[in-house]
Amino acid sequence: MDNDGNETISSQTSYILDSTGPTAGTYTINDLHDSEYLRSTSDIAITVDGWSDNVGIAYYYMGIGTTDQDLNADVVHYQNVGLTNLTLTGLTLDDYTKYYLKVAAFDESGNNSDAIISGFTTYTSMLGDYDNDWDVDVEDLNSLVNAWPSVDIGPATGTSTLSCTNT
Repeated sequence: MDNDGNETISSQTSYILDSTGPTAGTYTINDLHDSEYLRSTSDIAITVDGWSDNVGIAYYYMGIGTTDQDLNADVVHYQNVGLTNLTLTGLTLDDYTKYYLKVAAFDESGNNSDAIISGFTTYTSMLGDYDNDWDVDVEDLNSLVNAWPSVDIGPATGTSTLSCTNT
């Protein structure tokens, strides 16, 4: 606005030509046990760190594959998971199976980062872990014994009923 109260509206528009893809950072798969085991076959969520772009990241893509040797998401095809709730839901992953999560970022111009690949194994329960606390301990042994009261699981003390002879 000038001294006389006249307002000038600029007819110039500026554009940013962006041909640079985002820089990949790292991600952590949430709720992993022992840095490997995901106790769900229906959903997977991540937390990202260190990803950047010169004009800003618009969204992330996540996919799941059977190998870390390529970018193929042959189990769960790549999906736009947005910026805030980085989760794949409604999955039907096989239990006790090794998978590879593949994550990439995109900016508003459609440029993408390199994909970062991280392996995990679905493992919803441990054999013998009756109380589902991710360890097999005396409470689990008690549950086993109580579940099979008429079965002799062997002596707790003493000697074995089996004998071995040297021939």
